[in-house]
Amino acid sequence: MAGVEAAYLDACRAIPDMSAALVKQKRDPLRYGFEIADAAGQFLMEVPFSEMLDRGRKPRWLTMPALAQKAQAEMERTVRLIAAMTEEQKALQTSLREIELLARARGISVRGG
Repeated sequence: MAGVEAAYLDACRAIPDMSAALVKQKRDPLRYGFEIADAAGQFLMEVPFSEMLDRGRKPRWLTMPALAQKAQAEMERTVRLIAAMTEEQKALQTSLREIELLARARGISVRGG
């Protein structure tokens, strides 16, 4: 297991320099990672560049309060729309029951007359 730990540490040390090179090539280093394998080529683990590059960074949603506010407003709007649709459904069910009662009443009076 010491070999895996050493490979992991080597990968972590290489990530900053490799990321800088990727940025110079106009590539996003967060999309890259190292795959660590044993001597037989059996995959053991992945070390994403983001694991080293995102350390200490605030979660993106904390750094974008406007986006969080917009998401909150959309959730509130969705709740209001669901409530309105529920009320509309209740009103339609009431109307449907009334229509069914009227149809039955007409059917009975037509047959009775």
